[in-house]
Amino acid sequence: MLDIHFYTAYMERLGNTWYGKTLYSVCVGALGVVILAVFLAGLLEAAALEKLLPIIVGFNAALTAYMTVDKTRNMVARKQAISVGSGIAMVLLAFAGLNILFYKWAGYSLVGIGMLMILLVVGIIAASLGGKLCAKYLELNH
Repeated sequence: MLDIHFYTAYMERLGNTWYGKTLYSVCVGALGVVILAVFLAGLLEAAALEKLLPIIVGFNAALTAYMTVDKTRNMVARKQAISVGSGIAMVLLAFAGLNILFYKWAGYSLVGIGMLMILLVVGIIAASLGGKLCAKYLELNH
């Protein structure tokens, strides 16, 4: 039998852990990349969208890392590692979401392996900077 209270209590407990907060930040960042890419796909050609994709991913990777460090605060000791890891996970989740969506929608994959490597490098650099920015901000306010 389906006990909805059990599942909602489990999701609430998961959301209070460091990996639950990290997972939330990663999913929000990846969803932001997908929504912005779909919006721009309606306005631009695929070649122009592919050129703008590193900027979109970089911005969302920095925001994902910032949100991860901000949400986890004192739960993790290695803030730089968790921010880079969340940036990589966000890029991989956005890559999967974009390719699945565009393959179903337009019949082709938007992001190839070469572009994935570029997006991973951009995501690592931007997530590192976003995590450092949040750590410095938290230091100043504490």
